[in-house]
Amino acid sequence: MKKGRLIRACIIALCIVGTAFSSTQALAATTSPATQTRAKQADIDTDARLNAVGALVIGAAAVIVGGYELKRQSGQRGMSHDILEIEPSFSQEFEPLFYDVQDAWADNDQHRLAELMTPTFFEKRKQLLDRWQTAGKKACHEGMVIINLRQERNVKTAPRVVVTAQGRQYFSYPDRSQRFNQEQYEQTYFHRFTEVWELNRDDAGQLRVTQIKTSD
Repeated sequence: MKKGRLIRACIIALCIVGTAFSSTQALAATTSPATQTRAKQADIDTDARLNAVGALVIGAAAVIVGGYELKRQSGQRGMSHDILEIEPSFSQEFEPLFYDVQDAWADNDQHRLAELMTPTFFEKRKQLLDRWQTAGKKACHEGMVIINLRQERNVKTAPRVVVTAQGRQYFSYPDRSQRFNQEQYEQTYFHRFTEVWELNRDDAGQLRVTQIKTSD
């Protein structure tokens, strides 16, 4: 989209340059011979300046468009190269952490979540859970299962895992009727989602969650 607007702007600029040149030629044709002689020299100077302006416009457009393409292609290459197959040993270490977080989240087990998350991230999640509890609702999940795990290329001490999982996620309302909760449940479906789990290791070497982001 941005590239298209840039190209259109360059075309408009070149049209303006051409119009200006045509207007100068038409004016010279309607004047006296002496004036036309001076106009011819002026036309030569004007033509040179207009050619220079046109070259600059085209050159600038080429540089900007070329840079845009290089950046886009570099981003695509970086994206494909930065996501790796997860190491089997690391996968075995991560999977229990994923399911422990999911279960503790659904049970509102904040003590367990504090053990699985870094203090900063836990405080953010705690605030959300407390708001839900005040509003009279509880996060629930059903049939949560990991579909695929990948790993971003980064340092071993702060790994990022790209998790593709599937399950049903919904809210229950303990203070509402069973019929109401059944309706809420039936309005949700099993769906697949992808998240990036940013991790760190504590002093004992155990993995702890520092951030969970939804992947595009």
